[in-house]
Amino acid sequence: MIAGKMLCGLGVVVALGGMVLSGCREQEARVAAELQEAGYGTDPEDFHRAAEIGDLAVMERMLDRGMGLEARSALGDTALHAAAAAGSVSAMNFLLERGMSVDVRGAANRTPLMAAAEANEGEACAVLLKEGAKPEFTDNNGYRAITVAADRGNVAAIRSLAVYSRDYLDDGLLLAALRGHGEAAGTLAEFGASVYARMDDGLTALMLAAREGHTETCLLYT
Repeated sequence: MIAGKMLCGLGVVVALGGMVLSGCREQEARVAAELQEAGYGTDPEDFHRAAEIGDLAVMERMLDRGMGLEARSALGDTALHAAAAAGSVSAMNFLLERGMSVDVRGAANRTPLMAAAEANEGEACAVLLKEGAKPEFTDNNGYRAITVAADRGNVAAIRSLAVYSRDYLDDGLLLAALRGHGEAAGTLAEFGASVYARMDDGLTALMLAAREGHTETCLLYT
């Protein structure tokens, strides 16, 4: 019986007799029917959708059926990226407890922390950082989580990331000013970003905001 369960869980077809094979097929059919009844298929996208809404029971059933913990979306992200971007802390904890790396790389070489920063999920950022996520990691564009947040003006994410990203606050401030995200720039300054920081060409945050016509952002410096 134990051997039969192990074989079914792994999806291994071994000729140990019709009874074991029949049991495996029946179990797989039953799980597939349960998932279908719950509104899910058996693809990685379904696993990610369950992670987004924190449907842990469905995630557990999918893993039991043989879904890979790091099953990828069409773009290359994992369920942890999906959960982080949706702020689904329960699903994040579920995946981390089962051994998924907190800094697993996804599309464009981004980490789940970057996914949370992009979606302005401050709590998700805080959870990942507590679990050891590395804020210094960069994606294929050279962006860190703090600069991803600054690029989009995501204040909630910035507040969670700032104390872990002291060495990169100036980069975030310059980028926020360039994009015209005045509140984000002000928040970064609150956490210690220098208003005198300069780009490689010598432009300060104020100069960048003025050049781009971001009047409201410029007023922060007056």
